[in-house]
Parts: sequence; C-alpha cells; structure tokens
Amino acid sequence: MKQCSEGGRCATISPMRWPFSKRKESENRALTIREALASSRPDLEVSLWLQRSITGASASAPDEEEVAYLADKFLREVNSGGFMGFFSWEFEAVKPTVEALGTIGVPEVANTLQEAMDLASKGAWFGSESEFAQAGDALLEDEERAQEMEQLDQSAIAASGLIEGATHKYIRGHLEAFGSLDQS
Repeated sequence: MKQCSEGGRCATISPMRWPFSKRKESENRALTIREALASSRPDLEVSLWLQRSITGASASAPDEEEVAYLADKFLREVNSGGFMGFFSWEFEAVKPTVEALGTIGVPEVANTLQEAMDLASKGAWFGSESEFAQAGDALLEDEERAQEMEQLDQSAIAASGLIEGATHKYIRGHLEAFGSLDQS
C-alpha cells in the first residue's frame, strides 16, 4: 500500500499482520502442530496453532486440546492483565483452568491461580461476572489485598517459561491427538 504525505513524499507500507513482523511472508501458511513445536518460535507458533484449532474445532475436539488451550490462554491473559484481567476476560474459563494447569504438570501455578481466585472472591468463587465485577472493584480499593494480588501476578508471570514448557511437553506427550486435528 502506498501512502503519501501532504508534502508529496511517498512510502510503501506493508499491511500489518499479527504478530507484527514476527513471521516471515513465507511462513504465512498455517503450520501443523509438529511444525509449530519445531519452529524457531514455538512460543508463538504453538499459541497460534491452539487458537486457530480451538476456534475451528468441532464438538469432537479432544480433551487434550482444551487442556493445552486453557493453559496457553491463561499464560497470554495473565501476562496481559494480571489475574484480574484474566478473571474479567475469561470468567467462564477460570475454574477449568485450575485443573488444566495441574494436568499439564504445573500444580504450583494452579495453586497460585487458586490463591488469586480465593483472594478475589474471599473464598467462594463468584456465581456471575457481575458479582466478580463488584468484588473486583472492592479488591482494587483495598490496598493490602491489591498488593497481595500484585504479588500473585508477579509469581504467575515469573512462571511463564515453566507454563510454556509444560504446555509443549504435554502436547508432545499427546501428539497423536493434536496431530489428528491437522488432518481435519
């Protein structure tokens, strides 16, 4: 696309695509899960594969894929907005994510998520998003609890490599189930 300024200076601008400049033009085709794991950026490619697969999955998608997807989504959302962002953006997935993190082999991260849930909800997880929104505002106004949540955020963010590695190991351990989605 060519863009010109009022002064007549022109430049050719390539359209932006996600992830911005992380993938080469030759890599624009969808990778298989095996290719994603073996790529130079498995952190990025596996995440993209999971997003693409879960949004295009039929009701018969394997449970293993849901587990890996929840772990990957947790990683992305907590790194974007901490636990409060994750709770807000992914309210329906919060409780199943605790189990998913345990399933992929990071029980300490599952425990941190449970602690954050308990801190936000004062013990019993919310029945609705509106209950969470009200309690979330109260938590952020309570300096002591907000600091505790920030510490839990930092703990989860520090475990990013651990979560990513465990997710990839889990996928490799169930490669047949994941690979079957590449054929569908």
